[in-house]
Amino acid sequence: EVVEITVGTDEGSELVFDDPHYRVRRDRVRLPSGRVVDDYHVGVLEDYALVVALTAGGDVVLTRQWKQGVRRATLELPGGKLDEGETAVEAAARELREETGFVAPRLELLASLDVDTSKAANRGHVFLGREAQQLHPPEAHEMEAPEVVLVPAHGVPGLVERGEVRAAASVAGLLLALARA
Repeated sequence: EVVEITVGTDEGSELVFDDPHYRVRRDRVRLPSGRVVDDYHVGVLEDYALVVALTAGGDVVLTRQWKQGVRRATLELPGGKLDEGETAVEAAARELREETGFVAPRLELLASLDVDTSKAANRGHVFLGREAQQLHPPEAHEMEAPEVVLVPAHGVPGLVERGEVRAAASVAGLLLALARA
């Protein structure tokens, strides 16, 4: 049986909050029922890139750092937002280098993921880097003081199962990389 899905229509948007760390737009949406929602709020965030970096010894490079949104230190893939004019692969290489001091000779795109299809308009681009090696210590920034954590690839599923890695894009990236590697 084929089910026809009727979608809403975008009736217009306006930026209602514009800050260097967060932007919000208010959308006017006409639902399939004909009802109009005047105040549907959506986060307008930059795309970001994450890297699953594998060392020659079979370790996965992770970072532990403070994340204000969840108000705790998290264990995640290295990554961050794309700067203006930067491609996803350029951002991935830069973030890997800045947050961990590691470089990977080649980065392969695993997936581009919608972050939160209801409340955000950005994408996370997940890359796999093999033969990663550390060339220098991580760089500390105002909001970040990353600690590099190396985990044997075979130990990654346990980290996810125990809730030690909980960021959705990091979990997806790790699972995609393990399936590929």
